[in-house]
Amino acid sequence: MGYNARDKMTQYEKESGHEKLTDYDFRISSIEGMGAGSGFRLNNLTLPENYEDLVENIDKKINLRKSFSEMFDADCRHFQLPQGFIEFKDNLLSQVVFGGLGESSRLFLDENRFDYETGEGTYQFENVENIGMALVLAKTAAEYINFLKIDQGQNEKCSYVNYFNNGSRDIFFSENLKIPKELADKAKETKNKYFESKFASEANNIAGRFGATVASLGFENMFLRWFSIQEGNACDYGIDHDSILDYTYSPHNVDSPRQAMALHGIGAAYINKLLNARNALSGKS
Repeated sequence: MGYNARDKMTQYEKESGHEKLTDYDFRISSIEGMGAGSGFRLNNLTLPENYEDLVENIDKKINLRKSFSEMFDADCRHFQLPQGFIEFKDNLLSQVVFGGLGESSRLFLDENRFDYETGEGTYQFENVENIGMALVLAKTAAEYINFLKIDQGQNEKCSYVNYFNNGSRDIFFSENLKIPKELADKAKETKNKYFESKFASEANNIAGRFGATVASLGFENMFLRWFSIQEGNACDYGIDHDSILDYTYSPHNVDSPRQAMALHGIGAAYINKLLNARNALSGKS
């Protein structure tokens, strides 16, 4: 069933001299470019634990189909995308489809796909080759999951690429692209050049799949404070010193979905690396 970080960390925590670390059972979602015009894949967009109970307890007065369809339609109009529709099954978001069924682009719920820890269902793309569609599909599902998580009181909300128009142009950014405080604090104190070098290769691969090139990675020990791509005018994501207690990445001059997805993918991969291998924060490579 794949890599099990929980078992690895349990063994690590039993070693002498190591304090018990918080058990993080979530991963940061992202859109992955498949390269060479092969479309996009969705990673780690997973329903919360006990989602069946959450869905069953949704206030009957809330018309989810109407609310989410209105948000979805507005996004589609904004990006001039073809007409689509949203399908719910008893208030569970089952799919979002562009242009009808068959070979159309869609996001769908795969309830049998193995999730990292919970074993719950994940959302997947099918035949998604348009980057605007990829953004809107992931945004719709992430907002639905975050709607469920509000009722559950979870702090780890889904992260996704979002946008707003400032009156003259679109600005793109990531919602909830945040490093857990404990891991960020440890990363700032830990030197590991191998980690930095290995991650630089991964970041270049992620950016390249969106036709972008990494310009720089601003590491402070193992803490990735900011990172940029060459495409655009000083286009980067960073954590300002003034907001250091938040550990959330903010955008600078991010003007297109492609730039935002490349940067978001780098940030998500970095945070997931800290979550996957917290023993690297002990100084081990």
